[in-house]
Amino acid sequence: GVDVWRVVTEGAASDRTEVPLNIDTSRISRGNFSALINGTWKLINGWEGIYDGWWSSQPYTKEEPTAPAEGVKMGGANVWLFDLSRDETERHNVAQDHPGVVAAMQQRMRELADPGAGYVAPQPNLPHPASLPFLHNGTWAPFRRGDEEDVVV
Repeated sequence: GVDVWRVVTEGAASDRTEVPLNIDTSRISRGNFSALINGTWKLINGWEGIYDGWWSSQPYTKEEPTAPAEGVKMGGANVWLFDLSRDETERHNVAQDHPGVVAAMQQRMRELADPGAGYVAPQPNLPHPASLPFLHNGTWAPFRRGDEEDVVV
């Protein structure tokens, strides 16, 4: 790990250049749902998720994604590559302009997803119907049947 205490508490410079946002190659996430920041680059690899577009907070409105932000197929996966130093709101997918960056970051994601290096696929995390907010004053609630066994990883 990297000690980031001074970065957080004092605003010191960070030695960290890589941040795995999510590494999930399991079937639960439709095959791949991974994202990695390395330097100024952010790569989203695989399934784009169900949330797309941009949301403002005041007023709360949605802006639909534009063609420059759409995913492209590279290395066998849908990818989105953003240069965060020039595009911090992630509106321009530059993957096709930087295939070497995409390939290197996809390789790093494969390394991070290697079970031999410690990767463990996430557990299924589907909400139990008894945990739904309308049953608990509008709040998600933990729920476990009494006959379920503890799972220790």
